[in-house]
Amino acid sequence: MNKVIYEDISVKDLKFLMGEEKVMAKRSLREPLLKAFDIYKSNVAYGVVVESEEENEKIKKWYNSLLDLNESALKVIPSGIKKYL
Repeated sequence: MNKVIYEDISVKDLKFLMGEEKVMAKRSLREPLLKAFDIYKSNVAYGVVVESEEENEKIKKWYNSLLDLNESALKVIPSGIKKYL
């Protein structure tokens, strides 16, 4: 059995994984997105970034999907978050 190195994995590789390996890969891919989200929300809280109500709802929906390890959240990242990756 080969050991999977999650740092070297991409979203495209998920289709080749199953079970616990797939979950661990998703968690690995989610980590930098969560860090980018933390920076974004801090900037919004301090008024550095101003977001519309629509942007706020979109990002909250994306964030909840990301927490649920939804693959679409790993693929489609809001532009406000992408700036911090």
